[in-house]
Amino acid sequence: MRWSILVLFLTGCLATGQAIEVGGAAPRFVLTDARGQFHEVPSASARPTVLIFADREGSRHLAEWVRRLHDAWGERIDIRGVATLKEVPPFLRPVVRRLFRGPESDRVLLDWTGAVSESYAYQKGHTHVFVIGLDGRLLWAGAGTAEEGRLQECLKTLRSEMLSEEENPVPIPRH
Repeated sequence: MRWSILVLFLTGCLATGQAIEVGGAAPRFVLTDARGQFHEVPSASARPTVLIFADREGSRHLAEWVRRLHDAWGERIDIRGVATLKEVPPFLRPVVRRLFRGPESDRVLLDWTGAVSESYAYQKGHTHVFVIGLDGRLLWAGAGTAEEGRLQECLKTLRSEMLSEEENPVPIPRH
């Protein structure tokens, strides 16, 4: 019994990489968008960042998360999709890249190797949502649909981050 629990635990750790914890530093990364422009996340912006990871199967819940978060916060938060594309063979990548082009193509970052998705413990076939605070800490993590309870937890976390920023603004360096 003990061995089977240990094997399950080790298998989970190996499959997901290093553990990511709410309250800890969010893994930093640089990925390109569909236009080939580089984006660093979390960025040095005056807005909290919401990362939404999905592969093709997991993307079925993506639009609902983006719509509900945008309806609630608009441009006061930075919503970024991370497309997990590890399964795409190299010869098809130019075709797949074109599928992401459009007016919001700079909002979707392309993870061709899956390394970034693994650093956030992404699970294939799901939608994972992460809220990163202004200080680069991971404030909230959830997976699945934007059902009311899960969405409200996410919105509450964003509200708390926005209120703490208003009470204790981060000084903006002057040049």
